[in-house]
Amino acid sequence: MRCLALAQALRSRGARVVFVCAEHDGHLIARIEAAGIVVLRIPAGLDEAEDAAATLGALENRADRVGRAALVGVVDHYVLGLGWERVVRPRVARLLVIDDLPERVHDAQLLLDQNLRPGSWVEPLHRLPSTGRALLGPRYALLRAGFVEARQGAQQQTQQQTQQKEQVVLICFGGADPQNLSELALSAFVAADVEGWRVEVVLGPAHPDPHGVIERWRGRAGIDVVQDPPDLVARMTRAGLFVGSGGSISWERACLGLPGITVSLAENQSPLCEALAEAGGDVHAGAATMSAAALRARLAAALSALTADAAWRRGASRRLMTLCDGRGAERVARALLAPAISLRPAFAAHAVAVFPWRNDPRTRALFFDPSPLLLDNHCAWFARAVADPRRRLLIGACDGVDVGVARFDLDDDGAELSVYLDPDAHGQGLGPALIDAACAWLATHEAQDIPVRARIRSQNAASLAAFTAAGFAEVERVLVRPPTSANRKATT
Repeated sequence: MRCLALAQALRSRGARVVFVCAEHDGHLIARIEAAGIVVLRIPAGLDEAEDAAATLGALENRADRVGRAALVGVVDHYVLGLGWERVVRPRVARLLVIDDLPERVHDAQLLLDQNLRPGSWVEPLHRLPSTGRALLGPRYALLRAGFVEARQGAQQQTQQQTQQKEQVVLICFGGADPQNLSELALSAFVAADVEGWRVEVVLGPAHPDPHGVIERWRGRAGIDVVQDPPDLVARMTRAGLFVGSGGSISWERACLGLPGITVSLAENQSPLCEALAEAGGDVHAGAATMSAAALRARLAAALSALTADAAWRRGASRRLMTLCDGRGAERVARALLAPAISLRPAFAAHAVAVFPWRNDPRTRALFFDPSPLLLDNHCAWFARAVADPRRRLLIGACDGVDVGVARFDLDDDGAELSVYLDPDAHGQGLGPALIDAACAWLATHEAQDIPVRARIRSQNAASLAAFTAAGFAEVERVLVRPPTSANRKATT
């Protein structure tokens, strides 16, 4: 489902999308095809080398039609790893790996871990090539566009103080639920004997016994059991409390502000469930491996407590909404399709070539000092910057054409980055790409752990958007007094 969300975002940016799927038992190929996406089938049960060969073989005709340089790849698989990536990566322009297992080594340009973890904003959790970029945290959570629209409505209602969450408990344990925890949670709701609340149970498309569960609870007052309903977003928006798994649905709930009681279905879900509990948005009932009786008792106790605590639910809802805005798929699509930028050190002789860019009124308007420059002053500053051991001045090129300048000022606190483009290159998505490439260059040529910051005028919406798209986040506001008129012509 998260790959379908990413596919939706990629298609909205003009990309053509195909899925390559192995025909394992329980596959969801029909769901993908129902979204109007071509699926290329390969056999199940292949090892990494065989799977890589089958994948490339399935794509061969399409690669010939669109050109390999135009192909980008996405792999979302707990078994396919470094061996598969080393075969596939040379055959595509860019490879994105989706993985939340921090011990795995990867060979890809981009890696996505959308989970919330302590320190995830500071240190990459995965081992990547030195030029790779990690997209970490729920800022990049892959949600379908419908969640963004629903969130906007919920925020507007909240601002108008008209939002009224219904007294509904939504139970959902994902697409398969092989242990039928949905029915266990439903029995816990009945045992809790919650007055004034009703329950909606959503069974996934691959639930082992949907008709049995529906029949066993049919006609019970305040209980609605459905399978794979088309209005899940609306159900999540109006519900007041959630009980279910701790997978990708956690970020769908966070986007809509739906607090919950979680059960980790697999070992890799436990850190996420615990992190959301620490953030004050959820209560973690434990792992699905505990006995049914113990888990039912924990769920019943949590349901009894949280349905009676409206203040906690309101606070938890607000805290969750700060974690995920629902636009992660847009950000990942932008990173995946960004133009490729190459960087090389600048020389003093470059000063004349880039002077028209830096002195263009459209560029000057982005800087703290927008005054026109004198060529002699600019060339003198450029020569000093190139020679300064605490500065790194770089020229960025796209498809062999110079398009921008990046500058790092190194100090004891890290590095401050400043960039500008050839004004004729504006509007092509090159700003975030230049920032990404510059940060990757610094990590390769200096050190992986150098923190990078930027100072941007509050009125400079374009630069703010470019740095935000490249993964920067505002941590504090800095007040700056512009230089005096006596100094302006000597600065660049």
